[in-house]
Amino acid sequence: MSLDDIDSWSIIVVTDELLNFIVIMGCMYDLMGIENFDKENEQWPTDARKISPNHNIDNLRTQWKNWFSDILRMKSKKVKFGEVELNNILVELMYDIDSFKELDYKELREYCIESYPIFMKWWNMPAGGKNALEFYELIESTQVHECIMSIENKIKRKSKPFKLHVDVVYTGVPTVLDFSDDYIVITPNGHVAFNKNWWMRKLKKLV
Repeated sequence: MSLDDIDSWSIIVVTDELLNFIVIMGCMYDLMGIENFDKENEQWPTDARKISPNHNIDNLRTQWKNWFSDILRMKSKKVKFGEVELNNILVELMYDIDSFKELDYKELREYCIESYPIFMKWWNMPAGGKNALEFYELIESTQVHECIMSIENKIKRKSKPFKLHVDVVYTGVPTVLDFSDDYIVITPNGHVAFNKNWWMRKLKKLV
């Protein structure tokens, strides 16, 4: 969803399929670490699947963390150079979903192969992940717009031109990944719906 004031600012809120797949896969195999969760941001699925006895859980967690960071850096660069607008990144456009051979972290591949169809079944359910998160796109965009209007009224001028790209993931981000001035990642927990003070501080830097 895009919310914008013509010739001034733009807020782009996206439920990115790839980021959500990485997060849900990390939850499925307990690769994310308990520090990423709290009572308002619970791990889901709740029952972790077993990993192969041939693999070390600490190595897998490191590989998962590196993969997640790689994708965040890639998306941040695309946002910076105007390459990411309304579309999210689809898993099957990045990887061969039968092998995930493009994934540099080889030990993660078999877990991606196993979890991808499970993720997609849930993602595309009428009450599943994608539709649930798109509901928060609408809520978040409206409330951010209200914050910007409030700031404009206080400073008695229109906002400077800016573009903020917001990725929404289902779980695993307990606060906000404030990756750069123009790119953040959030979840539909107490922080996203709605910590007005945080948003006011963020937007004052941009407006």
